[in-house]
Amino acid sequence: MSRPHLMSRLDSERQALKQNWEAIRRYWKPIFGVLTIAAFVFIARTIAHTFQDAGLGELKVGAYNYYRPAKTLWDLLELLLVPLGLGLLALIGGQWFTSQQKKRDDESQTNRFREETLRNYLDVMTQLMLKSDGLRYDSPAPMRELQEIARYRTLTTLRALDGERKATLLRFLHESRMIEYRDNKEGREAAEARSLLDMSGADLTEADLSEVDLERVDLHGADLSRADLRGASLNGATLYKAVLCGAKINEKTDFGGADLRDADLTNATYRTERLKQADRCDGIKPPELQIEIDRLRKLDQSSKRVREELLTLEQWLGTTDPIEHRTTIEYTDSSEKYGEWVVSRGTHTIGLLPKFSMGIYLVTNELYGKFVSSNGYENPEYWLGISCKTRDKFRTQDGNTYGPSTWRSQTDFSGREHHPVAGISYCEALAFCRWLNDVYPRGDRLKWCLPTEDMWELVARPEKNFLYPWGPNFAPCNSVEANIGTTTNVDRFNKGKSGCFDMAGNVWEFVKEDKEDHWYCVLRGGSYRNDKTQVKSSLRLWGVPRDHRPPDFGFRCALVSE
Repeated sequence: MSRPHLMSRLDSERQALKQNWEAIRRYWKPIFGVLTIAAFVFIARTIAHTFQDAGLGELKVGAYNYYRPAKTLWDLLELLLVPLGLGLLALIGGQWFTSQQKKRDDESQTNRFREETLRNYLDVMTQLMLKSDGLRYDSPAPMRELQEIARYRTLTTLRALDGERKATLLRFLHESRMIEYRDNKEGREAAEARSLLDMSGADLTEADLSEVDLERVDLHGADLSRADLRGASLNGATLYKAVLCGAKINEKTDFGGADLRDADLTNATYRTERLKQADRCDGIKPPELQIEIDRLRKLDQSSKRVREELLTLEQWLGTTDPIEHRTTIEYTDSSEKYGEWVVSRGTHTIGLLPKFSMGIYLVTNELYGKFVSSNGYENPEYWLGISCKTRDKFRTQDGNTYGPSTWRSQTDFSGREHHPVAGISYCEALAFCRWLNDVYPRGDRLKWCLPTEDMWELVARPEKNFLYPWGPNFAPCNSVEANIGTTTNVDRFNKGKSGCFDMAGNVWEFVKEDKEDHWYCVLRGGSYRNDKTQVKSSLRLWGVPRDHRPPDFGFRCALVSE
């Protein structure tokens, strides 16, 4: 064996012996303490049994010979077990405290090292930027050598930092515009870096980027595994081939116009409706996410088409003037009951209400048809809290397509375009309102929804003595007295004093439930199947399951200020 090899082997053995000795020195106290106590107990027990076997345990008293165990050495030694045990616990506790203190010291030392590393990095990068021909965004042709130095120093520094300091470093680079995406003649089809500093392969794992503004940042090929992106602005960012496995993404994360081609979002807590905002998503992983994004984009395109079509139907979405109810009204209705479920509310009050406008017309078949044709039944965003099993029951009479129970198929309402949609459930009415907010928004603080029961009654009974929308006495409407036996155009009969049509008769109207977890709902107004005593504005149909959809159930929308 050559001398160099022999010296190397001796050094290795010496290093191994040194490590073993360090381990023995670290744990010798608790080991020695345990062994000492075990040896002491063993010796004491042996001596005690020896004396007891010699007869020291017998006792003779007076003229009577009887025996009882006398105090043995073991009995005396047992008294020492408690202090010995406490001593052992103190020894172990001291060792644990020492290890925890060492752990805290190590963490403190690591934090100081990371802080110093970050500070040195920022100083060096600042010097590179301050050079006359240095690394700056506005440099006409930055030196290639400086770019490489900055890149390698950045990648090395990132590997030594924790998540919070990685975010600090990234903000510095973004604000100095060194990782900002720069347009070029090839556009975003080019895969190579288009920023001053190439961040491909950068270790940004577990980086805390929540609420950080990173618009137009170029992080193509970077590793953002388990990074916190909740609330981050990545508008226009380049994340081509970025690794986002396990990243945290919420509804406030902005991917508008971002490039997510071939990005890996496996196990990321993403919200698909946020990812669909990205400019490019080709090849995104996992594959099922790509399929879901394509489906939602198809729905968006359909909604855009429907939004244009709705402009021709605006008259049927008309509302009353805004109503501001700032007082309390008390109604003293007599107790009425027709059958098991049609009853009066008795004495009740209507208190303060948010500002709202009531829909002048019931929702028509034509309007509801736009919801159906834009795949409203298939978009999960409109069916929050409704299981797929429940939604699957909401089909037309052919059993193959989604839609009201009174339609033979999805397109079968010819000649009844302006009749109220009927044969729907409370769940479907809620889904329509959510869809309407998407395709026909009326302002940031105004939302389409079902009116509450108090809102509905306030409009249907503008004066306390009113039993019908037009006054205290019955007048013609689509009730049993009209002898029609089916729905009619929503503007056929006279409107009430508040300006709304069909608040008595035609179809029962769903009102919004206060308790979202309550499975039963309430309807108001009566239908063509009820007589004049049951279409009073003071009556309600209660205890109706939310998925119940008989042929005389419909609804109208309200525009409520949030």
